[in-house]
Amino acid sequence: MKKRICSIFLCAVLACTMISGCAKEKEETKEPEGAASAEEGDAEEVVDMPSLADVDVEKCVTLPEYKGITVEKTVTPVTEEDVDTTITYSLSYSPMELTDESAKVEEGDTVNIDYVGKVDGKEFDGGSAEDTDLMIGSGQFIDGFESGLVGHIKGDTVELNLTFPEDYSEELSGKDVVFTVTINAIKRPLTEITEEWVQENSDCKTIEEYRESIRKDLEDYNNNLAEENLQTQAWQQVVESATINEYPEELMEYGKSVFEDQVTSNAQASNQTLEEYLKAQDTTQEEYDEQKEEYGKNIVSQMLVMKAIADAENYTEEDEAYQEILDAYLSQYGMEKEEFYKENGEQNVYQSIMLQRVCQLIMEEANIQEVQAES
Repeated sequence: MKKRICSIFLCAVLACTMISGCAKEKEETKEPEGAASAEEGDAEEVVDMPSLADVDVEKCVTLPEYKGITVEKTVTPVTEEDVDTTITYSLSYSPMELTDESAKVEEGDTVNIDYVGKVDGKEFDGGSAEDTDLMIGSGQFIDGFESGLVGHIKGDTVELNLTFPEDYSEELSGKDVVFTVTINAIKRPLTEITEEWVQENSDCKTIEEYRESIRKDLEDYNNNLAEENLQTQAWQQVVESATINEYPEELMEYGKSVFEDQVTSNAQASNQTLEEYLKAQDTTQEEYDEQKEEYGKNIVSQMLVMKAIADAENYTEEDEAYQEILDAYLSQYGMEKEEFYKENGEQNVYQSIMLQRVCQLIMEEANIQEVQAES
């Protein structure tokens, strides 16, 4: 079977151009020196969805019955194996400090270190830090840094003579560097959970109490996932039941451009041209064009169905419900309406809110049957 370059997710397709990451707060991250940091690119220009105001929606789409549809909510039960797997994962990312003073650093350990980096005998900006945790084998530091600590014990001071990669920063590319590293502590993941670990890494006091809290979290997660899938299923059912009589050219061009942008982004992430990427995906130009056409129709179908239902329900931007959603966004991101539209695109905001209202209506009117999935 030929690989599909981009999966088409009904419901999620419009979401990709919905309000996402608008005015995201940049998290303060402590990036260890020795790991090449990505260059900050220029801010991307917001691509606004085309307006549906001048589209004869009634001519383009024939709506199905969208009220009272039957959908299944499938909830996956949580097993003991699920709980065990989650605990094993948690143990691996919350290691315990070793008390054995003779214990040596191994691959997979997390070490707490102080380090000073020097080039030509001089410290450089960002090349030194104290009280830094580093997982050995994570690849956060340049080659030779992490492996150079393997076999040493707590309290050792290690001198690492290394070379920055050629594709590093302009100031340091290809230069020799000496890191003087002191190992303050060695932490290692447990193979079995202990009450000491539980008390140090959770609000629970016993292993059994912790297992029950994990089970509850997993059950909540599975239920939330089932709710999300339920809405996707309901929206998909309505869209697929609609009859699209005409695909407006402007909307199709927009839909296909979304597909092109996604594929191009994937190619760039792989350091490939589009042609190289298609070849690597075992996809011909003809297949690519077919997928782009299908993807475009998928987006247009959703835009038309969403607008047709909104019109049928007499939803407008002046509605109280619309304003409540918009105000919630403005409050969440701390913006005035004009700034918010500028950051996200006015049509992106409008169609995002309308899609939410339409999906909410469909769900409120749907007949939901809950079934238990196999674990």
